[in-house]
Amino acid sequence: MNITLTQSVRIAGVEQAAGTKLTVSDDIGEDLIRRKSATNDNPTFEPEPVMATKNLTGGSTISNGTGSAAFNACEWFGASPSASASTNTAAIQAALNAGGRVTLMTPGVYLSNFSHSIHSDTSLSIGPGVTIKQAPGNNKFFIANSNYAAESVAAVGNITAVTSVGSNTMSLATINFSGAPPVSVGGYAQVTGDTTNKYNGVWKVVSVGASSLSFLVPGASAPQSSGYIKVAPANANITIECDGYIDYDELNNSSGENSLNVMGVVFNRVANVRVTRANIINVAKYGFLLSNNYDCEIRNLFAVTGSDGVHCTGITNNFTLSGFKGVTGDDCFIWGANDTATGYVPVDGTGPCNGLLVEDVMIRSSVSRAVLLMPSFILIIGLLELSLYQ
Repeated sequence: MNITLTQSVRIAGVEQAAGTKLTVSDDIGEDLIRRKSATNDNPTFEPEPVMATKNLTGGSTISNGTGSAAFNACEWFGASPSASASTNTAAIQAALNAGGRVTLMTPGVYLSNFSHSIHSDTSLSIGPGVTIKQAPGNNKFFIANSNYAAESVAAVGNITAVTSVGSNTMSLATINFSGAPPVSVGGYAQVTGDTTNKYNGVWKVVSVGASSLSFLVPGASAPQSSGYIKVAPANANITIECDGYIDYDELNNSSGENSLNVMGVVFNRVANVRVTRANIINVAKYGFLLSNNYDCEIRNLFAVTGSDGVHCTGITNNFTLSGFKGVTGDDCFIWGANDTATGYVPVDGTGPCNGLLVEDVMIRSSVSRAVLLMPSFILIIGLLELSLYQ
């Protein structure tokens, strides 16, 4: 059978240019032909997507023939169960800095110095059989969003939103400052202090001026804000999937009750957080410390902690905790607490906290108040089972 290539393709390791005429056996031809003329024996051919084999490095792009999906494996940067803690720490962080989908899939125990930073629009996938374990004497949290420690900047005057965008479905909101804006174009900003509650939240910045920034809000027109407006750099779109284990190793790591370093995972000033699976063990204090978050989900969590399993403070809107198992030394879940005095993370107030779903919780807790909920919330609790021990 004779065929003509309509585009270049690699066959048996040899690059064949478009327009090349090939003679192939009938059985191979059946696998290759996508359009066949009924009147000649020289049909054109659309090749299957080609799977290439190569030595990959960090930032490589794997093409599926119709598009591409970039991901970064920590192993490409040097992470290995046989590597030192400093090497693994640098490799994992390098992959996280590259962003996109970050993976660590080779089974084994990886020593790490912890204190990792995850940026916006990044997901971290830890495969089954993988344990990331804190090196002895390091005393650090495992991971936090990159802007977790960002401080707020006061705005000058109220927010105005008068420009309709996109067939009158969006408005351009503008905030003025006494100096340069705290967030660049393409970054995310947390807005707090608006008593109309129209602008509070995390927004993507679409434009900046010498002393202003702007972002889009839903609606053809929006009211002017009121109250004392503050803006801080934030993050958005962060995902963690951990089929392996994150081991804080409290026995060999402890740095004080009221230190951020005794936490497992820290998310402060983040929108759209998805923790779809996670196993975090031997944590000195909280498994997850969450503050000033919007639209956050933690599902299928197993935690062994010295204090709270999941601890939410500051402004927290639309939070889901579903499928939580493990052992906690204090409250298994606390929502709406005020920890501003402890200095864990910068917190702009303690509310409002709205929109909570808690379901399928099976926890051993050392205190009688296994779930503690503070005021100012809308609450749905279902399938809640608690096992308490003293």
